[in-house]
Amino acid sequence: MISSFAVARLGCNPPEVYDSLTERLLSSAAKVQDINSKYIVGLAGPPGAGKTTLSSEVVHRLNNLWSQKVTGKNSVSPLEFAIVLPMDGFHLYRSQLDAMENPEEAHARRGAPWTFNPELLLKCLRSLRNEGSTYAPSFDHGVGDPVEDDVFVSSEHKVVIVEGNYLFLEEGIWQDICSIFDEKWFLDIDINIAMERVLKRHISTGKKPDVAKWRIEYNDRPNAELIMGSKKNADIHAAGLVRQTLQTAEARPPLQPPPSILYQCLLTIDLPPSLPSAVSSTPTAAYFIMASEDSKDLLKNVDWKTVGNAVNSDSLGPVTKKRFPKKIREIPDYYFLPRRSLPSSIAIYGAICAAGVGAGMLLEVWINKKIKGWWSPLGDGQILKAITQIYIVAFAPARSFSTALNYHLDSPDIYSDLPWDFSEANKEKVKEILSHYPSNYKQSAVIPLLDLAQQQHGRWLPLSAMNVIAKVIEVAPIRVYEVATFYSMFNRTKVGKYHLLVCGTTPCMIRGSREIEEALLKHLGVKRNEVTKDGMFSVGEMECMGCCVNAPMITVADYSNGSEGYTYNYYEDVTPKRVIEIVEKGRKTSSKWFELVGMQNPDRIRSGPAGGNTSLLGEPKPPPCRDLDAC
Repeated sequence: MISSFAVARLGCNPPEVYDSLTERLLSSAAKVQDINSKYIVGLAGPPGAGKTTLSSEVVHRLNNLWSQKVTGKNSVSPLEFAIVLPMDGFHLYRSQLDAMENPEEAHARRGAPWTFNPELLLKCLRSLRNEGSTYAPSFDHGVGDPVEDDVFVSSEHKVVIVEGNYLFLEEGIWQDICSIFDEKWFLDIDINIAMERVLKRHISTGKKPDVAKWRIEYNDRPNAELIMGSKKNADIHAAGLVRQTLQTAEARPPLQPPPSILYQCLLTIDLPPSLPSAVSSTPTAAYFIMASEDSKDLLKNVDWKTVGNAVNSDSLGPVTKKRFPKKIREIPDYYFLPRRSLPSSIAIYGAICAAGVGAGMLLEVWINKKIKGWWSPLGDGQILKAITQIYIVAFAPARSFSTALNYHLDSPDIYSDLPWDFSEANKEKVKEILSHYPSNYKQSAVIPLLDLAQQQHGRWLPLSAMNVIAKVIEVAPIRVYEVATFYSMFNRTKVGKYHLLVCGTTPCMIRGSREIEEALLKHLGVKRNEVTKDGMFSVGEMECMGCCVNAPMITVADYSNGSEGYTYNYYEDVTPKRVIEIVEKGRKTSSKWFELVGMQNPDRIRSGPAGGNTSLLGEPKPPPCRDLDAC
């Protein structure tokens, strides 16, 4: 035993207990020298002991202290210092229970040690110990099953609190799990008090009292007694913490907050009579609906947009969303915002555009009247019209050429759940790429890894490939999406063997890039970002090619070499006729695209004016004398 710990020494004050454990962990974790090492704490106790509360409070305090410590060192928000890894995610799936010899018994005893997957838990803990990071499952109470890879413990996390029931058992593989922890905490509580809490929990989720009591005696109490027998293996005992918390809570007068918005909107559907009228919080109401026996019928009648609005207005909305059915929860957040129908959106935005155009025309008439008579060259207002047209042309490209990335993340081609992984050969290349970066800066390899994935996948990047890269470099997937959508060299949809990119910025637009794009689309018989039937060509847009003096321009991204790489070939000062000639010559002699690159106007040399130079024709004047004494 490392120490003996009693809450009585701290005055039975839960916040004081949280602070004491936090300080202990902070000093212990500071002794860890290896950048990838973890200080892993096991927190065990019977159901209803308060493991989730204790672990979340300690982790919250640790992260706050760490944030205060590192704030000011740089402008980037610090990553979390500590994280909770719940054992709940390591439940066996319901389908696995169905496949057991006695499925009814398996479901009735769900929560017993043999209904968990300790092998997977041990694998995750060993991965944390050896590699410094891991993905672990969480548990979805709305679905009743684990969610794979929902918890990510990164190399930045220094403290990991693993909370669960059976972490300190002395049976079989549980012994190996127990041996991994640097420190073992046990929440000691009177079993009768713990079972009272569990009973209330069962009833709050819609179980009838007699069913809930039967489950307590048949499953929860035997499990709790088994867990209490393992407390001798703990290093620290928190005795009486939950009891004091319960007594304090029961001593307070009950709060009567107004019914939540969600509960009010749920009243509009046919609810079962068992729904308690006292439900006042959004999470409680949502959880009841998800967990009730009648939930399947209820879900058919729920207006999820209304529910979503209610959740977004609730301070505990993020917690509630986790209890929504998986199908609903996978919809991006913006689907939970108020949304107009397509006709109403067209009408509203059409009215706004019409009002803007009308106001501009009235302003033009007024200015023309004012300037007419005092400056005759502007008397007819034609120059103002020209200025207006230039203004429109200058701002039109951003809109007219912005469709290249407007693809829903879950379109059939790039659905996020499609299986994808690097090939065996490319896995070696991944290792070689990562070797160029320090282990704690592997996220810097995102661009070469995206490039490798694009070459492997055939000239474009599916969302599932970006998710794999996010795991490799240990970042949130959105960080990879940001890079992939920012750089035009990464294609978010299928492209042809030769991807024709038309420059869409202002100089090229003024010089006729719109006509060039239309000529290419008409000649190839495709729409923008659509591939020809033979797979040879596609037409897209590039925001800027960096040679405005030679506008308009196109680029041909040549992917004909497959995994060996690709090239970008620039063609400057082109015309609609010339780009078609380039395409046809490339179609016939694809290996000689490079012979056509560069300036396409025969009257110009590189970036010089058409017809040759008109100034600086002689020798340049030498610089003035710098030697004042000699002059």
